[in-house]
Amino acid sequence: MNPTPVPGLVSAVMLVRNRWECTRRALASLARASGDFEVVVVDNGSDDGTADHLARPAYPRPLTVLRHEDDRGGGERRNVGAAAARGEFLFFLDNDVLVDDLDVVEVLAAEPAADPGLGAVPPLLLYPGDGALVQCAGGVSTADGRIGPAGRGQPLSADDKLPIWKRHTRVIRSRWREVFAAGPAHPAADLEWVPVHKDHSDLDRPRAWVAAEPGATDVSFFAGDRAPASAEPADVRVVLVGARDVPVVDGVRVVDGVRVVGVADPDVRALLPAARAHGAPWALRDAVRLVETVPAEGVVVALPDAAAVATASRRALPVLLGRKAAVDLADVATDRCSVDLPWAHHPELTALRKAVSEGGGVPGGFAVRVEHPGADLVAELGADALDAVERVLGVPVTAVRTVAATRDGVRAEAVAGGVAGTVGLGRGAPRLRVSVEGVADLDVPPVGGAYSDFVGALRGGPPPLTGWAAVAGVFGLVRGWRSEVAAPDRSGAGS
Repeated sequence: MNPTPVPGLVSAVMLVRNRWECTRRALASLARASGDFEVVVVDNGSDDGTADHLARPAYPRPLTVLRHEDDRGGGERRNVGAAAARGEFLFFLDNDVLVDDLDVVEVLAAEPAADPGLGAVPPLLLYPGDGALVQCAGGVSTADGRIGPAGRGQPLSADDKLPIWKRHTRVIRSRWREVFAAGPAHPAADLEWVPVHKDHSDLDRPRAWVAAEPGATDVSFFAGDRAPASAEPADVRVVLVGARDVPVVDGVRVVDGVRVVGVADPDVRALLPAARAHGAPWALRDAVRLVETVPAEGVVVALPDAAAVATASRRALPVLLGRKAAVDLADVATDRCSVDLPWAHHPELTALRKAVSEGGGVPGGFAVRVEHPGADLVAELGADALDAVERVLGVPVTAVRTVAATRDGVRAEAVAGGVAGTVGLGRGAPRLRVSVEGVADLDVPPVGGAYSDFVGALRGGPPPLTGWAAVAGVFGLVRGWRSEVAAPDRSGAGS
């Protein structure tokens, strides 16, 4: 193919064969990197369903997938990916690599961009599960004729990897210009590997450690690196912004397939107990720093922290918003956000919607009531009520007007598709009651589908049912409704 290169563009060429969970994580980490780049995935004969997943990705970067039925070796297939790439620079990586420095693409591309005579620049590779143990610090050649990767098993001695990275690229620059002309300049000791043991069977908790026994040997550089991981999907990692919204905190805890790796809350009294309850290794008061620095696939936001949501959006991280947070963050929420609406996934809503549509004609009216022991009735329950109306009638709510409001209850009138009805919010055990005139009634408790939906989307599944594009209109109405209820002339209204 060999398209005309686009100046300045980087093409990340990723070779994959099976191990979809590794591929998913590698693509997710790469998507969050900064800079101008595209991704070319070369499927080298996968037979584990990887091709099906790659056929329906929702990926924030330009993505090309080249599917091959057979395995023809890494060299040939990387050349295929390079031929399809549009970029001026090629960035080769495999599907067992996670990008944990967001500027890796820009840092590496800057070196050959500054020096047209430079042919290649390697990144610094660290062992997963240990941020201070080097797997490879680039290639060296020695006076006795050996060529290979350097630094295996050596400790990382600086707090910041980037200076080491830049220092290493300068070594490579020197080697390209001078070493091949003058002969090897690296001592043989640079290729002495420290034997390392690895355990990658659990992708959530990979381990690497320096062999302690005397005389231990490492058969080859890649020995054990390709040990198959568990066939079961690994837990997706999320960070939690806000520890005081108990329903959100508890909702994350009980969902299978999700692991909280960090918690942020400015209130230490809430922060530390939540971090302990989740077994989270990170507990920070600064939510932006948490989202920026802790490796994760998604963010759950229970506090109205616009900066944290903006940071997650910049890093291309999906966000699950608590209901109250969603009301306050409606101006900054993006299509990568979804909302925890605990009744939206209830099968009885779907059944009632079917009964309404099969009944023919326009319903004469509706009544909805939501109860929950919440503090801010409209912010915490208003979206549930209006979303239920939309899901049952199949049309958007276009207006809502408060009739009466007290601390313990709110009554309002609403219109959806020309059908008028009433909406009630109150305190009590969590329940949703919906009545459609001439059709049917329902009375149901909440369900936790939003979290399962969120986890499924993080694993490459379909967009969440309560994605922002589907519920943004409801939250726009709720913001106006909350302001109306809070107005001074409402303070003495009866319920």
